[in-house]
Amino acid sequence: MPRPSRAAPRMPRPTRRRFGWQPPLIQLGQRLRGRVQRFPDANRLLLCLLLIGTGIAIVSAGAISDVTLHRGVETGGEAPWVRHPTGRDLATNVDLTQFAPEQLDAVAAALQAGNFRYVRQSFAWSEIEPEPGIYRWERYDPIVDVLSRHFITPVAVLHRAPAWARSPDQVTAFDAPPARFADFERFVTAVVGRYGDRLPFVQLWDQPNQPERWGGVAADPAQYVELLGVGSNAARAASPTTLIVLAEFAPSRAGEIPDGDVQFLRG
Repeated sequence: MPRPSRAAPRMPRPTRRRFGWQPPLIQLGQRLRGRVQRFPDANRLLLCLLLIGTGIAIVSAGAISDVTLHRGVETGGEAPWVRHPTGRDLATNVDLTQFAPEQLDAVAAALQAGNFRYVRQSFAWSEIEPEPGIYRWERYDPIVDVLSRHFITPVAVLHRAPAWARSPDQVTAFDAPPARFADFERFVTAVVGRYGDRLPFVQLWDQPNQPERWGGVAADPAQYVELLGVGSNAARAASPTTLIVLAEFAPSRAGEIPDGDVQFLRG
């Protein structure tokens, strides 16, 4: 009789070893891998749609950037003419004394339409007080008035001592400091007292570390500090809400300015 055949013994299935807790990101990756293996066609379609969407987003962003950053030569009719990437209010330097009084309204309207909210305007001491105690406001009253009407805040730069206030050896230097700071104190009091809240920012002098802005001589930080203190006290006494702006300093340039901005501030 034939011998009965024996069934081959079953080999035990290898068991997966568990190594305890796994981070959620790894668990999610394992689940996604399982789904990809079960539905390969659906995942290929999803990947294709994702790539198409990414491509459309890149092309759209490039088109928007090209319009803004590479808009070429403009006619001047586009508004706003100036954009600030931070979203802050725009400011600019102007000299409105170069315009006739009847032109000021149009200039201020153009600044307002261009989203400018601050303008730095020179208030030349030599023009306002050509003689001791004699003040000429006819050029500056219209400027302050028109800026106020167009909601533009002026930053008044008080500088350029008149010839009568300079020392005898600096009479020909139009930007020389005053020989007596008490004269500058009276001038600041007159300007701030006249315009009050309509002149909320006052800058005392301009680039005093540049020799041609300080009577043609080497800049003296101690002198400017004294002028700054006298002018600040006068402005605040005339209008307590007035804010004092430190003078702009000329930057350091090799061989041009002996006392650059950083060195001048250090004294």
